Amino acid sequence: MPAPIMSREELVARLLELFRERGYDGIALSDVSAATSLGKSSLYHHFPGGKQDMGAAVLEQAGAWLERDIVGALSADRPPARRLDAMFAALRAFYGGGTRPCILAALVTGSAHELFQPALGGAFRTWIQALVAMLTEAGVQAAAARELAQDLVVAVQGSLIVARGTQDPDVFRDTLRRQQARLKAALDAAQR
Repeated sequence: MPAPIMSREELVARLLELFRERGYDGIALSDVSAATSLGKSSLYHHFPGGKQDMGAAVLEQAGAWLERDIVGALSADRPPARRLDAMFAALRAFYGGGTRPCILAALVTGSAHELFQPALGGAFRTWIQALVAMLTEAGVQAAAARELAQDLVVAVQGSLIVARGTQDPDVFRDTLRRQQARLKAALDAAQR
């Protein structure tokens, strides 16, 4: 029986979950074949460069999410506090409330680092810059905005690792709650 036809978007979404769970170096083509129900020849049809092309497609999809749900939330035409709320809601959803590993972290280690570092660095910088832009637009001083934005990204990434290591998603949830309160306090102080 032939494998069910799936869109490229669904195929990449499955790859994203697989890469999240096992990391780039922890996946063989047989794992991808099992996760997607596609044979190796079909996988090479979609991704002629093999696993490297798959990783690039996953990173592209994660970048699209970042632009749409994070940068889009931070640059939307609404009050700054609501922009923050939208960003934090997107983070909670994408990371399953702390139960799903970070795809960026999965691609920043091992051999993936060499392959994808420019795109990964760009993703982190894009997130930080979007948050800095929103905070400074709301009146937060540039240096403080940069510190807050960097701290948020570090806290999110670190809490995902600790939540995964301890099997306690509350680590992530509590970190987001504290970071959200800290950013809102900075917005409130800037508005006075």
